[in-house]
Amino acid sequence: MRTAALVLFLFGALQAGPNVVAQPTRKVATAAEAAAFMAEFETQLLDLWIARERSGWVNATFITHDTDLLTARANEVVMEFVSREAEKAKRFAGLDLDTALRRKFRLLRLS
Repeated sequence: MRTAALVLFLFGALQAGPNVVAQPTRKVATAAEAAAFMAEFETQLLDLWIARERSGWVNATFITHDTDLLTARANEVVMEFVSREAEKAKRFAGLDLDTALRRKFRLLRLS
């Protein structure tokens, strides 16, 4: 019973995805906006990674077709999120950012 509840919980969490609110696009981006964007991205990505890893643990512990599907869906959610955010991050290209932040945007772009 606990396993079924855990699987249902994970499935619901993965279906919901992160709480992302669309923000209006400004013409001129600033370094402060880039830092805020990256901080929010990292927070949401961590939440998705945790959900994905929990799903993977359930799949490794209870190997069924359903847990395989949950794990595959968790991976899809992470990939979709990163792709969508990488597209949004393009507005910060060319800004004069500190080294660490510039590296994070580069890694996001390459992912």
